Amino acid sequence: MDRVFFRLRYDPKKRLEETSAILASTLQLDDILSHLWTTISTALGVRHGQLLLLQPTQEHYGSAHPISEPHTLLPVTHPLIRELRQRRALSSYDLDARPLSADVQNSIRQDMQRLNAQLVIPFTLKGDIIGLISLGTKESGSFFTADDIDFLCALANQGALSISNARAYQAIQEFNADLERKVDERTQELAKTNAELQTSLRQLGQAYQDLQRSQENLLRAEKMAALGRLTAGIAHEMNTPLGASLTSLKLLQELVEEYQFSIEDTTVQAADHQDLANEMGRLVRATHQWVEKAAAHIRSLKTHTRDLGSTEAQIFSVLQIIEDTGILLAHRLRLSQCSLVVSCTTQQPMLYGDPGKLGQVLTNLIVNAIDSYRTTARDHEEIAVEVSEQNNTLEIRIRDHGSGIPADHLERIFDEFFSTKPLGEGTGLGLSIARDLITNFFGGHISVRSTVGQGSEFLLRLPRHNPAERARHDIPLSFPTAPAVSQGETLPS
Repeated sequence: MDRVFFRLRYDPKKRLEETSAILASTLQLDDILSHLWTTISTALGVRHGQLLLLQPTQEHYGSAHPISEPHTLLPVTHPLIRELRQRRALSSYDLDARPLSADVQNSIRQDMQRLNAQLVIPFTLKGDIIGLISLGTKESGSFFTADDIDFLCALANQGALSISNARAYQAIQEFNADLERKVDERTQELAKTNAELQTSLRQLGQAYQDLQRSQENLLRAEKMAALGRLTAGIAHEMNTPLGASLTSLKLLQELVEEYQFSIEDTTVQAADHQDLANEMGRLVRATHQWVEKAAAHIRSLKTHTRDLGSTEAQIFSVLQIIEDTGILLAHRLRLSQCSLVVSCTTQQPMLYGDPGKLGQVLTNLIVNAIDSYRTTARDHEEIAVEVSEQNNTLEIRIRDHGSGIPADHLERIFDEFFSTKPLGEGTGLGLSIARDLITNFFGGHISVRSTVGQGSEFLLRLPRHNPAERARHDIPLSFPTAPAVSQGETLPS
């Protein structure tokens, strides 16, 4: 009847080949569903029907093509789905032949009526039903034949694979789009973070420069404070040789005038001229000595007031720096009735670095040693400075027999603003600055050991050369010979 009245003729094999070729050429789900429905409706002359697909929630099958109003939903737990898992197709006329309870039959029948379905074919892939083909009656009103069902099942198998591929492609596209979105967001976040990091680096660089300037100012302030406490002694030490030099020059001037008058005096004998010459020579030598002593003080001041921002490094004599420090502190040593005793067990006590910075460290440590004798009742105390060498490392020990440092203070002795001196007498920066100078500028180490009532000993361990400079400029390990210092030599005060 279909072929006579509705002129329906189709070759299942040819239709399947055509459909397979079309389905293989696209990954768009809408195009696949549209072509499947067109093939079914034109080949079988179906009046109405729809394709249902499993929803992303995996809980319902919903209308996919053509979209119906209202939207059709069928739970995955419905008895109709359970029946389709066991059969390749289910028609409304098969229900009476199935051994089903009346409730199950009624439920399936009601939903097939709600779908206006006479035949339901599942889209099955690897044993899972991913969708349904719901078909109403043919336009002729005739039943679906066995050939029709075979054609629909084969078409459903092809359609299931194409639908799965299309959904996988769609998922990949969504994943790529989401990934690109996340990459864009991450790129923007990284750009923002990078900008913030650059800002932070600039701020950190500025803060570091400010810190460097603050440290230099702090070093300069500490040095100036120390020099300020030495002003009276320096003035005294300078006035004494200058005053003696002026006196000698005045006496020398009188002798010169006397000699000029005696040249034409016949009563003046040669022996008298010789006496005048000897006396003038003695005054010249005395004046020279006094001027040399003043020059030594000037030299020590130049060493200890060197610009703290300078990075000048050179090979210098440690003993010369100790001598200059002793001259600078001579007045304080004399007033405290202390003597500075220097001993050296190495023939070449030389260092590479800034001599002014080592002078500042030694000045601070020796001043602290002088102050440690304030509370002792002994007279004429000694401050020992010992220079030795261990494995190409120069060791300088500053030892006193003063009041010592309590054990609970030793761990904090190098902390900023910590001082064991009475309030107003110490800034708490001297030892902290000394540690920073030894560590940062000489690559060395400073340590202390002390016993209350017995005294303290500070140990400076300093490498004798700069490794980077030696490698770049091939600086030899031998240094110019230093001025000899005998064992136990006492610096002049």
